[in-house]
This record gives sequence, C-alpha cells and structure tokens, in this order.
Amino acid sequence: MWHSLVLLLVYFLITLSCDNLENTTIQQEYELIKEESTELEDTIVSVEINKNIIVKWNNKTHTLIHDDSFKIISKKYEQYENILIDSIVSTKTTNAIFCNGLKLKKGDISFFIIGNIRTVPLIDIFETQLDNFTNCDYPSGIVEVLHQDRMKIKNELELYFSKHKLTLEERKAREDWNNFLTDKRNSIHKEIQIKNAP
Repeated sequence: MWHSLVLLLVYFLITLSCDNLENTTIQQEYELIKEESTELEDTIVSVEINKNIIVKWNNKTHTLIHDDSFKIISKKYEQYENILIDSIVSTKTTNAIFCNGLKLKKGDISFFIIGNIRTVPLIDIFETQLDNFTNCDYPSGIVEVLHQDRMKIKNELELYFSKHKLTLEERKAREDWNNFLTDKRNSIHKEIQIKNAP
C-alpha cells in the first residue's frame, strides 16, 4: 500500500511538472510570436512627405515599398515633382532606417522617391563619385552627401529636371522597371517565408 501511495505521488508530481513545462513552453512560444510580430510591425514604416505623398519604407531591406500608394505617386509624378524636390531640404527625422543604421530624414526619403521614379545622375547632382554599398540598393555615402548640403542638391535637381523633362516613354519604362523590381522583391520575400515556415 505504501508503495502505491509513493507511486501515485510520483505520478502526480511528474504530471504537474509536465503541465508546468507545457505551460512554460506555450508561454515562451507566445512571447516569441509576440516579439516577431512587433519586429515585423517595426520593419515597415510609413513616411509622410505631405498629405498626398505617403510612402512605406522597409527597414529590413532598406528600400521603398512599391505598393499601391507608391504607384499612385509614380503616376502623378509631374504633379508631385516640385513638392518632392522642395522637401529634400527637410531634416525631420523619420523611423525609416538606412543600410548603415542611420535614421533617415524626410528629405532623404523624398530624394529616394524621386530616384525610384526618375533617373537621377548622382555624379552630376552630387558632384562626387559614390561607391557601391554591399547588401544595399543605394550607393555608399549617399545619405551623408545629402546631409552635407541639402539646398545645393535641391537646386541641382531643379536645374537638371528643368533641362530634362520626363517623357512619356521614360515614365512608362520606369513604371515597368519598378513593377519588375516589386515582383522580384515579392517573390524573394515569399521564398524566405516558405523557408522559414514551420
């Protein structure tokens, strides 16, 4: 009888331990999922240039997201060009993070929007050669050059674009290229999600 009681007590303690272990594991999994979803939310940030120009930036890939909002901006670019160029001088800090870890300014995002829609000859605008950045869609030093003299870059862009008006063919080619890049990024993200799926 005494042995039965000890066995029953041991069984009870093991069951209780397993329940606590299972609850701990479930709690840990919940915390991990919560942390990952918070990290995912922090990955995509919205940046408002003005009430009509709002874009999303991916802090993980350090790129603009070519979603429907971006496509509308691209289609109405002629209407928004001056607003974007004027806002290059803005030094308001955003939650968008660049490849080098710096938080981007509103003016930086405006410059990147322009560069994603129009061809911008960086060497002519910046009057300096920039190096390629490993694991980044943008050249190394681009943000630092923007931060040095925003007004000069704004003026150079205005001058360049006044001489080089956007043609319908250029806009169409740029839209096609942006659509291709968007599709490529989406397929890469899906592949990563499939690989990381449980």
